Amino acid sequence: MRPDLHSFRSPGAVPVAFKPRAVGAIEFCRAQGAIVLTVANSKGGCGKSTLTLNTAIGYARQRKRVLIVDADKKQGTLRKWPRSNDIGNPTVVACGPSEVIETVARHIGDYDVVLIDTAGRDERMMAAILDISDILVSPVKPAHQDLLELGHFVHVARARDVPTIAVFNEATREKTAELKQLAAAFKAHGPFLAVAMQQLSSYRRVYPFGRGVLEIGREDPAKDNFAQVFAALGRVVEKAHAEKVGQ
Repeated sequence: MRPDLHSFRSPGAVPVAFKPRAVGAIEFCRAQGAIVLTVANSKGGCGKSTLTLNTAIGYARQRKRVLIVDADKKQGTLRKWPRSNDIGNPTVVACGPSEVIETVARHIGDYDVVLIDTAGRDERMMAAILDISDILVSPVKPAHQDLLELGHFVHVARARDVPTIAVFNEATREKTAELKQLAAAFKAHGPFLAVAMQQLSSYRRVYPFGRGVLEIGREDPAKDNFAQVFAALGRVVEKAHAEKVGQ
């Protein structure tokens, strides 16, 4: 049973003095098996929301209780995701970047997996979020400028001893060899997931229906693609969680 944080809830952010208590509540739940993933990249349009919601659905299909924390105020793609209450899991809550820790602490006791979607360039804020995370997952397009931006938060994660994994997004089958070359050229920002998210239209088409590609009822290239991405990412996350909890 997680510590009771209700005694200091307020309409705004939790005062800084209370944050260690919030962190303690999160750490308690993580030690009991709760997983916390932060999905972030300082560059917009990299596919954070697409990766987050489809990963959340992947865990939900494993009968895990999943929470998405949308802390990307500029985009807000996940808080606008029109998922019907009849469908349910995963649940989405919205907050500002400065409210992530108290928001996670308030809810984590009711969930098995928490995914935090955040952006911006505030390294101090990101460091605080990474301190409660098992891993930093960074989607990135296979382009040099995007890959250069990838290092912005990777070095913050490494300074906090938090594992990282980069996931190529909007890749094409024709450029598989190029992905390997890019991964080698930017290995300082890696490691990179062995499976890339392909540039497939179904990733966009399911969003207005409040669905993810894994919920498509028929055969679909995007569904097959993300099944492979989720399987590979799940193994990385499981290893990272085991190592962080065991520290």
